[in-house]
Amino acid sequence: GKSVILTWQVEVAPLKSDDHWLIRVDAATGSVLDKNNYTVYEQFPEPDHFTGAAGETGNHNIQHNFSVTEGTNSPFVVNSASYRVVPYPAESPIHPGGTATLVTDPWTLASGNATSLKWNYDGTTYHDSTRGNNVWAQEDRDNNNSTFGKTAISTTGQPTLTFDFTPNFTQAPTVTINQQYATTNLFYWNNIMHDLTYQYGFDEPSGNFQANNQGRGGSGNDYVIADAQDAGGTNNANFSTPADGSRPRMQMYLFNTTTPNRDGDLDNGVVCHEYAHGISNRLTGGPSNTSCLGNAEQGGEGWSDYFALMLTTNWATAQITDGALARPMGTYVLNQATTGAGIRTYPYSTNMSINPWTYANMASTS
Repeated sequence: GKSVILTWQVEVAPLKSDDHWLIRVDAATGSVLDKNNYTVYEQFPEPDHFTGAAGETGNHNIQHNFSVTEGTNSPFVVNSASYRVVPYPAESPIHPGGTATLVTDPWTLASGNATSLKWNYDGTTYHDSTRGNNVWAQEDRDNNNSTFGKTAISTTGQPTLTFDFTPNFTQAPTVTINQQYATTNLFYWNNIMHDLTYQYGFDEPSGNFQANNQGRGGSGNDYVIADAQDAGGTNNANFSTPADGSRPRMQMYLFNTTTPNRDGDLDNGVVCHEYAHGISNRLTGGPSNTSCLGNAEQGGEGWSDYFALMLTTNWATAQITDGALARPMGTYVLNQATTGAGIRTYPYSTNMSINPWTYANMASTS
């Protein structure tokens, strides 16, 4: 009783919208047969509940001075670069090790093919801003997804770049120095995610995010478009993952429950969580099929949290008994202490008195 229908498969990414749709249309009748949203939305607690325990429902839609001119080839190479950031593995400015720190040549944390182009070169052009082979980080305060801008620009020329912007947290995140710092941090952590997960197999044939795949397989031209301080929303974040060869988009928002606001770009757990949605979507159905995680019981939310927890753990000091400690998610953006409840119903912990949930709880959870 089933039949095969010839369809057109169309991608639509509306302007001033977070959505990125995959739509299948009957080639004979023009009727819409199916549509999937590549964008995975988070559902943070409502603002008036930020200080209490709350959980993410997981009910997502089915399914960002002087120097050499940007965009031109330079006779120099980028031999070295320094970035002031919330350094790996610190989770946020309020977590241990989270003080704004100037780090130099952070690509040396990884090895091999993951960092053969370093961070500010895409195989063709050396960039003097927060752009490279793996990510283009920019502010999106006009909520125009088609605009690519430069926020953090090196204050020194090639071959040595400097992104040294010291934040002032008593001022709004959108003041120039804070925006430059946030964009630099977003660029840094997207690259950290790229480099670390490359070591574990998220490489070019697996559908990773790179402008230039350097002949190693997969489809290129799909670096992450990372939108800092996106004006399309507040108190949230999202990640859109089209098929290999099309650029994904990470959108980080401001959280307006405090004055001044908190900037999602500085909560590295949230940044890692969003990037990991791209990984799970590219891997679950294969690089060319990224719409496999739309059902109610898909594991993408937990998988993304796992990446965030692993990358914000200091493995140099970690102990085998640390699993019993409480690890909440998103405390910085919610203006909570590091020991706060976070965005989940319970903090992550192997201690059942801290987190009593088991898989059986899904039967009574919407």
